[in-house]
Amino acid sequence: SNFSGSVVFLKMYYLLFSFFYECLNRLRFFASCNSTYAISIIMEEEAEIKVLEFYCGVGGTHFALNRLSTPFSVTAAFDINTTTNIIYRHNFPLTNLCQSNIQGLSVASLEKFEADLWTMSPPCQPFTLKGNRKGGDDRRCDSFKTLLSSLSEMNCPPRWIFIENVAAFHSSSLHSALIEKLNAVGFQIEEYILSPVYFGIPNSRPRYYLLASRTKGPIQYDSHLHKSIDGLVECEASMIGEYLDDKLDNTYLPSDKVDQTALSIVDSSSTSSSCFTKSYTHFLVGCGSYLRDSNGIRPFSPREVASLMSFPLSFSWPEQITNKQVYRALGNSVNVEVVSKLLSRLISN
Repeated sequence: SNFSGSVVFLKMYYLLFSFFYECLNRLRFFASCNSTYAISIIMEEEAEIKVLEFYCGVGGTHFALNRLSTPFSVTAAFDINTTTNIIYRHNFPLTNLCQSNIQGLSVASLEKFEADLWTMSPPCQPFTLKGNRKGGDDRRCDSFKTLLSSLSEMNCPPRWIFIENVAAFHSSSLHSALIEKLNAVGFQIEEYILSPVYFGIPNSRPRYYLLASRTKGPIQYDSHLHKSIDGLVECEASMIGEYLDDKLDNTYLPSDKVDQTALSIVDSSSTSSSCFTKSYTHFLVGCGSYLRDSNGIRPFSPREVASLMSFPLSFSWPEQITNKQVYRALGNSVNVEVVSKLLSRLISN
């Protein structure tokens, strides 16, 4: 018992010593620089980053934020889609989720959020090869244009902006308008075209990403599209088998449909797979890969697609949501791992 008491005493002594040592370091910090500056640095280190999550979908960006070491809070999330909102609320029940048209947000209402970071994955259909290709003239871009217009009218715009879209967005007129607007408001910009395969994930999903940081210095727009993130080494892709769920009761394709030569078929040893779109399983060709195993050829399950898109195992959906609805929702979502790497770079800058 005497020995146990000594151990407890030593632990308490160590904790008290650590506390006073940290206080001493803080005092030295105050003494070595302007106190106002020191206070602002300490407060900045400890403050949460306030996030507005526009076009939140099922919450891919929120999951990406969860991977960061920086504390944050999603002040509000916005999406107009009922199905994705049900899934989002199921995973993030405490987040203020607004099912409303973003065009209805006034500049004053945006100011009240006092957000540090805006994340946006605006509708990609106007820019996809299978879409109507109207680009910025598509009415589905109106809400995004509204947000851009609001930026120049705000007294306190966000400190950072993160945008994700399909690769073809980069060659659109709306992209040009976006760059012009961000430069005018005082944002320094980095642009990327990245795919999960660069990060060791066996799935092809090339996407356009924009990182914008507000600065008081001169703005120099660099039009270079980065294909990698500084400081990160491209990884060798892992095998599909690492993402499979062996407990599934799988449904296999009829043999008469398997003969289509255009079908993308992979197996457990493959290190790549095609991009999964919202039409996966609705159409066989051009919407994602299918898996060949000893029993035949089958679609990837929604859980497996989510894993290939780097969603955590905790990601789930209510029972009333069908597999088809999950495929559609994931087809419009982001790769969590890729977005987390980019958000980490954005905030660290």
